[in-house]
Amino acid sequence: MSTAYGACADSNAKYPGRVTYIIDANGNIEHGETVSDIEEHILSSIARLKND
Repeated sequence: MSTAYGACADSNAKYPGRVTYIIDANGNIEHGETVSDIEEHILSSIARLKND
């Protein structure tokens, strides 16, 4: 699953990267973002959802 969504470079990766996806009602990925600062990322994701 992590390789399908681009969180791991390949299936041999030990741990996937932390990525947040916003998926629309039809199951399409609207936005994907790699996380570095989790608190800031959560707040920006909530703001993005409120503005859509």
